[in-house]
Amino acid sequence: MSAVLPAAVYAVGEDDAATAEAGEPTEIGEPAEAGEDSLDDPEDDPKAVQEVLQLTPEERFGTEQKPLVINKTEFRDVSGATFIFLDTSTVAHEWTFPYSDEFFETPPEEFNQVFAQGSFGFAVSTFRSTKGIIDPTYETYLRAAGFTDIYLFGYDEPTRIDSLSGVIARKEVNGYTVIAMAACGQGYGKEWGGNLTVGPGDVHQGFRQAADILEGQLEEYYKKYPVEGPKKMWITGFSRAGAVGNLTAADMIDSGEYEAVYAYLFGVPRTTKHPAAYPGIYNIMGQFDPVPNTPLATWGFARNGTDVYTPAQESDSGYLPLAKAAAETGDLLYVGERFRNNPEINYQLHLTLEFMSWFFPTNADYAERFQDILVKNWKEPEVDHVPEILLISVKQMDDLSKWEEEATDVLLNYVTYVVGQHMRANQRQIDDGSWRTFESLGENLVLEHRPTTYLKWLFTDADPESLFTSNTSYRRVFLKGDFSLAVYSGGKLIQTMDREGQIEVPEDATSKLFSMRNAETVMVVLPDDEAYRLIIHTDEDGQELTYYDVFGDVSHLKSTGGTMFVCEVDAGDYEIAIEPSLGMKRPEVISGRLDTKSGVVFHASPFNMMREELVGAAPEYLTLDMLIRIVVIVLGFVVLLNIINDFVGIRWRVRWWRGYYGRASAYFSVNIRALNILVFAVLTQFLTFYAYSFVIARTISATVMMFFIFTMAFRGFLRFRNRWNFLTAMVLLALVPLTYRYYYDVPFLNEFSAGNVLLFILVVAVLTAFAARVWFRRGRPVIDDDSEDYDDDDDDGGENQDGIGDTRLEPDGLGPGL
Repeated sequence: MSAVLPAAVYAVGEDDAATAEAGEPTEIGEPAEAGEDSLDDPEDDPKAVQEVLQLTPEERFGTEQKPLVINKTEFRDVSGATFIFLDTSTVAHEWTFPYSDEFFETPPEEFNQVFAQGSFGFAVSTFRSTKGIIDPTYETYLRAAGFTDIYLFGYDEPTRIDSLSGVIARKEVNGYTVIAMAACGQGYGKEWGGNLTVGPGDVHQGFRQAADILEGQLEEYYKKYPVEGPKKMWITGFSRAGAVGNLTAADMIDSGEYEAVYAYLFGVPRTTKHPAAYPGIYNIMGQFDPVPNTPLATWGFARNGTDVYTPAQESDSGYLPLAKAAAETGDLLYVGERFRNNPEINYQLHLTLEFMSWFFPTNADYAERFQDILVKNWKEPEVDHVPEILLISVKQMDDLSKWEEEATDVLLNYVTYVVGQHMRANQRQIDDGSWRTFESLGENLVLEHRPTTYLKWLFTDADPESLFTSNTSYRRVFLKGDFSLAVYSGGKLIQTMDREGQIEVPEDATSKLFSMRNAETVMVVLPDDEAYRLIIHTDEDGQELTYYDVFGDVSHLKSTGGTMFVCEVDAGDYEIAIEPSLGMKRPEVISGRLDTKSGVVFHASPFNMMREELVGAAPEYLTLDMLIRIVVIVLGFVVLLNIINDFVGIRWRVRWWRGYYGRASAYFSVNIRALNILVFAVLTQFLTFYAYSFVIARTISATVMMFFIFTMAFRGFLRFRNRWNFLTAMVLLALVPLTYRYYYDVPFLNEFSAGNVLLFILVVAVLTAFAARVWFRRGRPVIDDDSEDYDDDDDDGGENQDGIGDTRLEPDGLGPGL
């Protein structure tokens, strides 16, 4: 197993629940007593339990998804724009995106899939390529679509926390002037700081500032290209640009200047606490894309318009055939770029965000205590650095209470564990194709937010009704005991799991569930749109069986608890029937004996779930405190080693002053430095394996290792001076800063995998041999002319007959062993 499951969810009473809602647990780490709020018979549940069992998703989460009206117009005249767009900062793909003037004849109140496809093409054409991967395509889509007076802004300016780049153009269509406008949604620089600047108010501060820039650029456009007559507006954008477009589209509708506003936006973060159901604004998002989950729904943030979700394995019982259709699109996109998803990462990222909402109950708390620290530390826009930035920022918070200190330690350890877990080459996710070792950490972590993931969903040939109106509610069912499990839906077996956690799915299954097992704890994630039957088989009498479920919905970050039951069962088979939106009840006995010991109402705590996961992961996981102690011990050993080296060198110098002419082997000096190199090489890989989220730690270790390689060559040059040795030392010196820069910035150089470890060993061995060779390419050593070991036959100035360093050095040389 790659992830460890929480062994328990903790029970709380009404007073404790209120405290937990406020952001502070009553007793961190203290589970409820086994009999607290216990029930002799689940059929006689108190009112609190009955209320939990009978909640609908709308009642449970306080949200209701606006129905999506789908327009299925088949446009008569569709052209295509083909160009290369960025998927990540280092990966690009080519695709053909549709366009038709008929887009603007559809009612804004109705969603059209082809219009969304064309809008996505417009959105990705605006991406900035900060690393020069592709040529700019800012105008490609618009020119192919026949738009004129194309106006670019912001691309040639240095990025700032409040800067924005984008494109505006226009086209005459059937008596209307269509204004097309899109902000840049990828290739950010310092704009990341604006994304993190939520502020204490009711509108995301950073997005509002960027929307004001966009609207200001529109005013400048009208000054340069005046428009007379009726107008329609077309707005699109991806990620941050989607949030900017969400606010701008609402402003355009409120202005009353446009006959219609069409806004198709993708991967859209939340923007405002006062959303309005504007017609024509469609926020198309992956259900477990982490970006649309920010700012946090628990702070009251939402989006203007209608949220449109693509299917998710966790919440959609009809996911499998839809995913197969998306996979066929992936085959067309690029050979080997099949559709994939990673529900384990979705779960862990969701739990981390839920933790943040629990730690910062309101955006005002976040803005006051954490926002400035996070913005200040966010110097690198690469996603791979996000875990490290988060951990450093959390550690810099002041005035933490005792429970907050404990909570932040758990968060730091959890993020470190999760990142390290997924960077190892033996994880389950690699076997099932959901994690790719040849891609960076960031490319894997934000899989749901990558443009190609959206493209694969948008361009499937599945029915839009099933594709864009998927269910968004789910539940996580936890069961603890020694048993095997079979899951049925509609009378049909869809999955089995044995006692070792091995999962089998029938070939004709139409559903694919996300399930994991750790020791005796199993988690099964079930879409909350269908009834299921869980069949539990046990072989032992008198064992304890614990089961409970946690409800979730993509529209609301925080999970809600239900009822936890503890039973004693004998060998036999037991069935748990699960109905949509209703909590679980006592199992039905198929064969055997069952005795319900207790049932408690509980609230799901991300803190406790994280901590329990870490406890179970202890054999393969080291806490940050343990890592720090290990690093301190290693550094202490290195310091002691070099003190001994210096002591021996001083001893030889003193003996030289006293007239001793015996041999002092320089092998000692070479070996000491080689041992230093070995220690820091091992430390670098150790930190990569156990503390991958701290990029800077292993980068510094690798840089120190490179410095010792340089000192080996430089010390050899001082002893045996010639041009070759000097050049060798200078080349290795130049590699010291390069190691720091590129080991930090290039993901594949510092990811842990068998291939990378072998490559690392090979490079270190070659560089060490290169440095050590200086000791064997001698120039003129500084020695006494009457030394019996001196031989001046060497054209380079002489050489000792027997090899290395058996000579008395002059004061201007460095003594052996130094």
